[in-house]
This record gives sequence, structure tokens and C-alpha cells, in this order.
Amino acid sequence: MTLNRRPSRLGTSLFLIALLFILPQCSSKSPAEHIENGLAYMEESRYLDAQHSFMQAIDAAPKSAEGYYHLGGAFNAQQQYEKAVEQFNTSIRLDPTHYDAHYSLGYALEQLGNKEEAEKHYALFKRLSEMSHRLEAKRKAPG
Repeated sequence: MTLNRRPSRLGTSLFLIALLFILPQCSSKSPAEHIENGLAYMEESRYLDAQHSFMQAIDAAPKSAEGYYHLGGAFNAQQQYEKAVEQFNTSIRLDPTHYDAHYSLGYALEQLGNKEEAEKHYALFKRLSEMSHRLEAKRKAPG
């Protein structure tokens, strides 16, 4: 008895059908484009669409703090503060100097009643943003 190594029509058809479902999920957009789309959805209060865009940015660049920061913002906008805290913490773990993530984490923590921890992140936001602005001014200064 010999085995026929040619794929069956059914097998080939199932493979092609699977590709039809998988390929649209593959995106050639950059993480920045996904974030831009997500921010546009946020402006329209389309938070689930924004979440999807931010998750695509994370999939495309999992070590970038930006996708997690913006995903946390989408959760904050929906008053899902526990989920927001997770995303902001990931953003800060990836980039401890991301001052906006510290501010947003402070807000989410405050909403959850953790005012002491929130104050720490507000203070970090203030220090980091001031340092960033000073460095930027120094960089732009002639000389």
C-alpha cells in the first residue's frame, strides 16, 4: 500500500479558508500608525476600536511603552481602572521616565481609592516632566 502525498482538495480548501481568516489580521501598519488610529478612535469615544488599535501597536512593538500607555488611557476612559493600572505599570516598567504614564497611573490609582500611591506617581510626573522640559530647552538653546 502506498500513501498518496498530494494534499486532498478538502485539505487544500481548509488551508485556503484558514488563510482568509488569518491574513486580514496581519497588518503592515507601523506601531505609530496603530497608535494614531487608536487616538482618532478615542477622539470619537470609540473606545473598543481604540483598544484594538493599541493592542495591534503592542503586538507590533511589544517592548515599546507607548502602546501600553495608550491602552491604559482607553481603559481609564471607560472607568476600567484596574485594567488601566496594569497597562500603565507595564508602560512604566518599559520606560520609567514616561512621565505621562506616571500621571495617568496616579489618576487611575486615585479613582481606585489609593491616594497615597497616586500622590507618589503625581510627584514622579512633576519631577520627570520638569526634567524633560529643561533638557528640551537646553537642547534647543543656541550655542
